[in-house]
Amino acid sequence: MPYGLLLPLGSVVNWALGRWCLHWQGRRWFPVGEAALARAHDRFARWGAWSLLFAWLPVVGDPLTFAWDLDGDGQYNDSEATAPQFTFATAGKHSVRVRVTDSRGASATTGNRDSQ
Repeated sequence: MPYGLLLPLGSVVNWALGRWCLHWQGRRWFPVGEAALARAHDRFARWGAWSLLFAWLPVVGDPLTFAWDLDGDGQYNDSEATAPQFTFATAGKHSVRVRVTDSRGASATTGNRDSQ
């Protein structure tokens, strides 16, 4: 199931479980008092439909791009994957570096500088 469908499904399941739990609201052991339930009902009546509607939106963040130098030539042109897979032709120590850039163009590089 795609991640985007899990968010609204989770919201609907939480809502359904909450409605089901209200079956016991009159019991002495029920953990939420009448005043708190009334406040929660008022808030959901005002904002609940919108929160369910927009639950499918991804978490807002700054998109990052990756550029890898896997062959040690100083050029970040070997992969753009988040976690690339690479097999070296020879055993030993190899220089691997990554440059991460955000949507505003700020970037940082890290890696090792081991020689063969």
